[in-house]
Order: sequence, then C-alpha cells, then structure tokens
Amino acid sequence: MTPPEGNDSATEQKYKRTIAVGFTTDDVTAELVDVHLIIPSLERAVTYRAASRGEGSSKLPVCGAVANFLSKNAESLGDPIFIGCNISGFLRSLGVGCGRAGVYVSPDLWLSESFRGFDLTSIFPKVQADQDDFFKHLSSSFEKGEAKAFQTLTKEWVPGLDAEQDGKVAFLLGSMFRVWG
Repeated sequence: MTPPEGNDSATEQKYKRTIAVGFTTDDVTAELVDVHLIIPSLERAVTYRAASRGEGSSKLPVCGAVANFLSKNAESLGDPIFIGCNISGFLRSLGVGCGRAGVYVSPDLWLSESFRGFDLTSIFPKVQADQDDFFKHLSSSFEKGEAKAFQTLTKEWVPGLDAEQDGKVAFLLGSMFRVWG
C-alpha cells in the first residue's frame, strides 16, 4: 500500500502513524500473549508471541517487545494511531504489562483520556451468523482476489482468538474504510 497522493499533510501524517493491530490476552491476567502489527508506512508486519518469550528466555515479554518496537520507530510513526478490535483493551494490557515487567511505555500512549484509534468492534453484528453475512457483504468492496481472501479470513472469525488473523482483518478493513487515505 502506498501513501495517499496529494499535498494533504494531515492525511499523510495520519497514514504514517496508523498501525493495524491484532492481539490475544491471557484469560486470567489479561496480559498480552500474541500481538500482530501491520505498519503500511514502514511496509512491515511484526508478530510477537509469548511462546517464544517464556521463562528462561532473554527476550522481552510481548508487551515489552511491542513497546520497544514503538519506541524504535517513534521518529517514523510519531504519535501512533491504532486500528483493530478492542483497542482500549490492547493499550491497557500493553501499559499494565509493561509496568509489571519494568519496561517503559509512554503513559501518554495508554493512560490518556483521548482515544488513540479506530475500534472496529462497534461495526460488527453481535450474532455470529449475522457477522458472517456482514463480512460476505463487505467482501464485495474488494477486487476479486482480495474479496476471496477476505471471505476466507473472516469466515467464522471471532476477534481475540488469533492475533495474526485479527491484524490482517484490521488491515483489510482499514484499507476498505480508507484509513490510510
């Protein structure tokens, strides 16, 4: 995906700052287990999994790896905007997890009163059968190949179970809704 054309500086800045997010959390602790980020302006996708960061690992926990990624790319991303499901839950898990792990993440990112993105959950029907029909209908907005991929990706999809799938759905919906211009 390429940045929007034209001289609209505000649109271009929003494009550069927007990140598609998919994540899963531990049912008991609400800590981040897996995170998948798609950053179109950097032409990158990254995945952090707790399974490879467990006890005895020298790697940062998932929350710390995400915070580190955001910090390392702060110059390019600026003040990031997120798109995905339950963004406030993602940011809360990121902040609390980093606090517990002793890893710095800007309090402005997760303690702020202002919302930092687009939460897609509000557009989804509450009943799974209705959701499947909803996504099938939305798929008609994509080109033929992308429509098939979108239908496959969203068939019987339940947010919060697969971070990578959630991130891909957020990216495709963000593209369809022209979040990136």
